[in-house]
Amino acid sequence: MEKSEGHQVKLVLEKIGGFTGPAGREVTEIDLARLPPDQAAAIAQELAAVPPEAWNQQYLSAHPKPWDFRHVLRQVDGAVSQSIEFQLHQGPAALTRLAEKIAAAKASG
Repeated sequence: MEKSEGHQVKLVLEKIGGFTGPAGREVTEIDLARLPPDQAAAIAQELAAVPPEAWNQQYLSAHPKPWDFRHVLRQVDGAVSQSIEFQLHQGPAALTRLAEKIAAAKASG
């Protein structure tokens, strides 16, 4: 995804659940413009691979286990914000890869 002129693309990934339930919320916020170029490019590539119709949808397991975290991905580009709620390996494969790359960016940042 290309940055809109004059706007910075920010991604917010909330990881919720597991054995601690909603109390175990972990929030990661990244600004693509502030990441190393190779890392930003890898995340942007996965972001572009998310089908447009996937935004503002839910991809949750019908029978989640206690260790199946729920993820909420928000993309903020200027005044435009959209989100997807998902569990890993549910919905488009790019969501799982994107969640992993955002977690890696947090760990290296």
